Amino acid sequence: MTGLLSLIQEYLGQKVVLLNAQLGTSVVLKQVQTELDMERIGASESNIHYQLFITGTEDPGFESQYFDLINVSLDFIFLIANKNYTVYQQKFDRYIYNFRRILTYKKAPALSFSDRDISETLKIQDIKNVQITNGDRFEEGYYKPSVQFQLKIYDNTDLSQTINNSNTV
Repeated sequence: MTGLLSLIQEYLGQKVVLLNAQLGTSVVLKQVQTELDMERIGASESNIHYQLFITGTEDPGFESQYFDLINVSLDFIFLIANKNYTVYQQKFDRYIYNFRRILTYKKAPALSFSDRDISETLKIQDIKNVQITNGDRFEEGYYKPSVQFQLKIYDNTDLSQTINNSNTV
């Protein structure tokens, strides 16, 4: 792992494994990592996928300097032939609502990360405000809902000692 985004990806990866285990089919949810523009995703990746975005950060205001609130959006894309209600219902119930349920089921994840070049300890403390947005969005043969939430991250870093090293941009 290399930092905050990797920590969140690993956490969500564990949740996706739980969701896919419940489906019991070959049509499983996967993360798209090859393209940021949903319109340019290749046909092999446009069936049932999601993209992960950190949409912002906030100071919780009531905690110590070691906590941040990280706003996350999972943008889903489902290839569908038409706006048939049974297809919509299946995608919403099996994937979107069920994934939201899995995210809220165990709220205290036990994932942490340590890399002296980035942070002494990054840890997901809590997940909250899990919500489904764009639950009715259909565009050009795709169903595109989102699941958004906020992660409380513990970041134990001595900024006077830590240097963010990077060989590439």
